[in-house]
Amino acid sequence: MTGWKEVVRAGTDLAIIGFAVLALSLPVLTAGAALAAGSAAVHHWCEHGDLPPARLAGRWFVGALLPGLGAQTWAAVVTAILVADVRALLAGHVPGGTALVLITVLVATYAIGVAALTVVQVGRTQARGWWAALRASVRPQRGSAAATAALSAVVGIAVVLAAALPATTPLVVAFALFAGHVTVRRLRRDR
Repeated sequence: MTGWKEVVRAGTDLAIIGFAVLALSLPVLTAGAALAAGSAAVHHWCEHGDLPPARLAGRWFVGALLPGLGAQTWAAVVTAILVADVRALLAGHVPGGTALVLITVLVATYAIGVAALTVVQVGRTQARGWWAALRASVRPQRGSAAATAALSAVVGIAVVLAAALPATTPLVVAFALFAGHVTVRRLRRDR
């Protein structure tokens, strides 16, 4: 059984990661790199039980700047397309109505799950390999569908919590990353 000191230390370590991710995301253009480095730090924490050295985390962040910006750009494009699609459907500019809105929401939910799984995969490879992580996230393999669905739920819960209690956003970010890594480990039975 884990003692309360270990639980507090784990929570503190994850909170540090969450604050670092949010602080490094403030310039907006660095959000992809911050998520990648944060995911790598959470993966390191899951593997070793402690925070990675600051110098190593800094290398992950710097190495992920350009690829993270590319990932952010693709995420923004996909989001803009899905939002425009829903708006056009709701305004009646495109036939299909409610049925196509529901299908679009399902596609958006799947895209959120794939994005979250991609962030976890990037973290597992030390903040590198966005394209390989995306391919691994959409490739049918043991646990992928369940991981995508579970991570969609994790992101949804995290968004609701952060919106309801904005002061907890750094903690929500860190624990969402942690939940993503733990979920993938459990569903794929990795060690």
